[in-house]
Order: sequence, then C-alpha cells, then structure tokens
Amino acid sequence: MQDILQEILTTSQRELAARSQSVSLSELQARDAYTAVRPSFAAAIRSGSGIVAEHKRASPSAGVINDRHDLPSVIRMYEQAGASCISILTNAPYFQGSQQDLINASQLTNLPLLCKDFIHDAYQIHEARACGASAVLLIAAMLAPDELLQLAATAQEIGLEVLVEIHALEEYTALASHPNYQEDLVSVIGVNNRDLKRMETSVSLSRKLYEQLPQDKVKISESGLRDAATLQDLLKLGYDGFLIGEYFMEQDDPEAACRELSGLKTRA
Repeated sequence: MQDILQEILTTSQRELAARSQSVSLSELQARDAYTAVRPSFAAAIRSGSGIVAEHKRASPSAGVINDRHDLPSVIRMYEQAGASCISILTNAPYFQGSQQDLINASQLTNLPLLCKDFIHDAYQIHEARACGASAVLLIAAMLAPDELLQLAATAQEIGLEVLVEIHALEEYTALASHPNYQEDLVSVIGVNNRDLKRMETSVSLSRKLYEQLPQDKVKISESGLRDAATLQDLLKLGYDGFLIGEYFMEQDDPEAACRELSGLKTRA
C-alpha cells in the first residue's frame, strides 16, 4: 500500500471508531434511506452520458479546490448538465466531505449516488446505504482481495453496487483469481490514472489497461480527465464513462464544464 493510502486509512480508522460508537448499526438500518430504492449506478453510466460528476471540495494533492459553490448548487448544476451519476466524497480530513453531504445529495437528486470514501469496514457499507447511496467505492490498492470481496458481498446483500478502483492490472487479476470472486460482486471497474506514489496523473494507464479488462463489465476512467479530445479517445477505445471531479469543481461554472463533456458519448 502506498504511503498516502496508509496515512488516510489510519486516519479513517480512528474516525470510524468514533462514528460507530455514536451511531449504532441498528440505528443506521432503521433509517428510511436504508431500505429506499435507489437507481442503478452501473446502468445509468452505460445508458446515459457516462459522466460521474464529483462533488469535491479539496484533495491532498490540490488543497482547496472550490469553496465558492455549495453542495445544493453543485448537485443542481450537474443534474442540469446531463451527468449520469454523482459522486460524493465523504472523507472529512483530506477532502472536507461528510456523510451529511451524501444524505443531503440523496434528498436533492434522483440520480444514482456513489459514496466515495476509503472504505475498509462493513459499517461504512451500511452507513453508505443509510445515507442514500446507490454504490460504494472499494479501492483495490488499499484492500487485500479477500477483504474487498467480503465488503463487496456485504454491499450486494443490502442492495448497493460496487465500483472497484484499480491502479494496476495486477490488482484486478489478484481479485478475479481469488476463490471467492463472483462476477456479480463487481458492477463497475474504474481505472484510476493517478500514480499514488508521485500523485501525478497519466491517462495512458487507462489506454494501457483497457484491452486486458473484462469486456462485459462497465468500465470508467478516473482522474486527470480535463478535455473533450481525451474523453473521445477513451470512448472510442470502449470506456463507458468517466469520473470527473477536480476539473469541474475548479471551474467558475461547473455546469458549463460538465455540459461540454456530457454530450460526447452520443457523438462518439
């Protein structure tokens, strides 16, 4: 595991200990959102624009990205611009997000919501469901294959889809070759173009890995996506969609930036 992931994981473990003591699992399961029907994350990517537009206030690499637009206005802009889904960063120390952001987003839009956090414990899966998510992010670089598959199974049991994020082909092959692997546990594969050691991005990773990923899975490219030409190239290669946060959030007009890229799929 890269140093930055280990640092974030350690912090997340401390935070989770406090949250799980203040809100029990039974309290999460008693919330209306826990049993509410949410739209499919994977289906929305495949059938729509393919844009998973992210609400992202800050990041370890960029610092504060946007403190000008509040969450309701960002959700409204993404919805009007044609995004297929919305990703909500719920990590507080490094991204200035919260579970309340996810709750608020679920009350503002019917678009599928991705709970994007550094999930390592089953409690977080139940928490995401109780906050209104359609899907959760599981990071292969941070989790051993058996841990990831256990979390994915928990998600499936309670009606959540799973986006598995990889940074190298070996991460996916280790998962797919595990004796407990089942095809339906993974709804979407995301190739993250960010080098976790240098915190630099290169879209060449998405180009390199595409042909080696299962063709029947919904596949998205993540990080370092900033222009129509790059997205068109990846669409022609076969990607179904893109997770874009930093580029949209740093704009004075996130809606215009999102709209520009949301129409590419129909023209590819």
